[in-house]
Amino acid sequence: MRSATTAIVSIFMLAVMLAGDADAQSIERKRTYGLREQGTGHIQMRSVFAPVVRSPNSRRVQNTTVTVVLTVRDNSRIGQICNKGPRISDALLRAWYQQPMTVDYLYDRDARGGTNINYRRTPA
Repeated sequence: MRSATTAIVSIFMLAVMLAGDADAQSIERKRTYGLREQGTGHIQMRSVFAPVVRSPNSRRVQNTTVTVVLTVRDNSRIGQICNKGPRISDALLRAWYQQPMTVDYLYDRDARGGTNINYRRTPA
């Protein structure tokens, strides 16, 4: 009886160790972005406060939140681009503080005074 219990416990421990090893390999593939499908992909950067002016001639700068979404042609390169995320957001902020965006670039106002948000500013 004692040997049967020891055998069952050892088999259970072996199964847990093998499952843990397989799970670790899966996590490693996720960290290296190896579980992604082929094709285009999208990366949503963290939201940042960006300087915005009402018109190109305006001197008054206001801050508004902007969330940048990057389109990546090759889905296998998403990991490399995500690792450079802080550099990308820093470069964007530097460019925006040198020349602030206009409100019309972010929002389209219609004749009734409502605001239509334009999510697609650059061609895919």
